[in-house]
Amino acid sequence: MSLPRQTLLLQVFWIYLIKSKNPPEATAFLRLIWNSVPDSLLSLREIKEVFKEGVSSAETTDVYNFYSEAVGEFHPDVAPRKLQHYSRTAIRRRLNQNGHWLPDGIKETGLPKKLQSYLNLEE
Repeated sequence: MSLPRQTLLLQVFWIYLIKSKNPPEATAFLRLIWNSVPDSLLSLREIKEVFKEGVSSAETTDVYNFYSEAVGEFHPDVAPRKLQHYSRTAIRRRLNQNGHWLPDGIKETGLPKKLQSYLNLEE
């Protein structure tokens, strides 16, 4: 597993550890992070591989269930994201590179409200 992917997995685990304080906010935060990155979704197999020592199988499965519920998808193996998602992250990145603050830059595009909402990670 690559270092950037391990970093994303550590973010998931950290959010999982603090979710007991405010589960709805933790879920929303995790969803926001994963909607803003182009990386493939984590698989149960990856999580088990990384946490094979030091974390029980039950807790590993609990982490994955929390993650998959937050992102709204379940993948036993690593699978690429939908082209729609890659497009969203590419548009957001390009707006940012051109000096447009988000979400103001998205509003300035003049796109229909539904597309603006999608680009703003609201869907």
